Amino acid sequence: MPNYFSNFPKLTYRFQYLDKDNNFVDVLKNLVNITVKVNLSQEVLANCSSYYAYQWQEDDRPDTFADFYYNTNDFYWLVMHGGNKFDVFNEFPKDERQFNEFIYRKYREAAIETIDVSSGEPFLDTPSDVNRYAKLTVAKFLNNEGFIVDEFQYPDIPEFDSEGRQKKTITIYEDEFAQNQELGSIRVVADTFSKGVKTDFELALRKIRAEIEKNES
Repeated sequence: MPNYFSNFPKLTYRFQYLDKDNNFVDVLKNLVNITVKVNLSQEVLANCSSYYAYQWQEDDRPDTFADFYYNTNDFYWLVMHGGNKFDVFNEFPKDERQFNEFIYRKYREAAIETIDVSSGEPFLDTPSDVNRYAKLTVAKFLNNEGFIVDEFQYPDIPEFDSEGRQKKTITIYEDEFAQNQELGSIRVVADTFSKGVKTDFELALRKIRAEIEKNES
């Protein structure tokens, strides 16, 4: 599938524009229906030898990893489906620069409205200050068993329980960093199964397209 969307069904979409006389003109265009979703077959998912676990590296991209492992970047879509990922910008782990930019965008408003207890002044609207705010601000309180409790319960919980388990707090930065790391644990479809999966996808999409065309006729 050199073009992943080549087998997707199409839909007719009506556009309107104003002509030079300020009259609305309708234009019909056939567009690829990208809302169609085809998943890996249950046979592949149930077969442990059909895929392996992989930890996404900072320089990885779906197309470059596909070129490295499948010897063709045309299988970028298979890398994404294998990892159950459909958004290349938000469902893969961010590198250090992207992660810090994400922290800044997400928490800047909260940071500049908060007093820095070390200085008694509000955090400034700078990436470094927002980053520091995220590293100092608690996001979660965990009891000795690792379960989340609210901030009012937390002080009454002993530091250690009878089994030596310690209660702990997790900062915003630690919480976001852990979630970002989890995005890197993906499943890669084994190369020996790649051609079969490609054929299954093409057949499934043709069936979907035929069914849509039948309903429209």
